Amino acid sequence: MLCASRHVCAGSVRYASASEPYFSTTIGRTPALIVKSQRGFSLIEIAIVIVITGSLLGTIIKGQELITSSRVRNVAAQLEGVKIAYLGFQDRYRALPGDYSGALAATNLPGPAGSPTLGCANLVTCANGKIDDTNDNESILAWHQLAGRISHREL
Repeated sequence: MLCASRHVCAGSVRYASASEPYFSTTIGRTPALIVKSQRGFSLIEIAIVIVITGSLLGTIIKGQELITSSRVRNVAAQLEGVKIAYLGFQDRYRALPGDYSGALAATNLPGPAGSPTLGCANLVTCANGKIDDTNDNESILAWHQLAGRISHREL
């Protein structure tokens, strides 16, 4: 039996060299395939993994951007609702919410069942056109008086 110069012969089986990973030979009359073991990934396999990873990361980042923009739109809509309620209160009662006197608030502003809406009681700071927090906590009263008027609309 003749052997090629690149192969070592042992009986009728030829063994592959480093430059020739796959080849077939015959043992007796049966063809045999001798395979050299694979030692790593090919460039194509690595490129496919990188493309898949990149597309997954791109999808995740885009999803996070959509969630963030939705939250920003929601806050903007809430702020618009507060602005509308504030201006509507000022237009209807000719006073700032929180700076509306207690006697008028108890009769004019609807509150929870059995509980009238609170108003400021300090005659010095009440109805002066400013929301000041000296004794009455007018900033808290403002939210209390606006509570039923704030509308929230989805964008």
